[in-house]
Amino acid sequence: MYDVIVVGAGATGCTAAKTLSENGYKVLLVEKFKMPWYKSCSGQLIKKTVDLVQEYFSAAVPASVMCTPTENRGMIFTNDKGKEFRFEQPGLNVWRSSFDNWLAMKASECGVEVRDCTPVHNDFLDI
Repeated sequence: MYDVIVVGAGATGCTAAKTLSENGYKVLLVEKFKMPWYKSCSGQLIKKTVDLVQEYFSAAVPASVMCTPTENRGMIFTNDKGKEFRFEQPGLNVWRSSFDNWLAMKASECGVEVRDCTPVHNDFLDI
């Protein structure tokens, strides 16, 4: 029996599951895909996120989850009229597949039971 079931082993789900487990809850973290799953994208972690990973997971983002270039200096968004909006801040570039899997492993180390290949259907949630 679990106190909490967290659905989705992305960054938010892993963080929630780990935090709940550290606060004494018996937690099951379910992911519908086989982990590590393929995500075709990288992710940009802004400085605040890098700091939060350090705070919540007591570890720096490992080099093994980073993509090239490992560091970024921000983002530039362009609207449909060609106007640029700059968001300049140091951060890191990670492969989401590797990063999310690392977070799930860190949650598991704190007592979270991680179960992949486990889709959750609406009738299960009774909503």
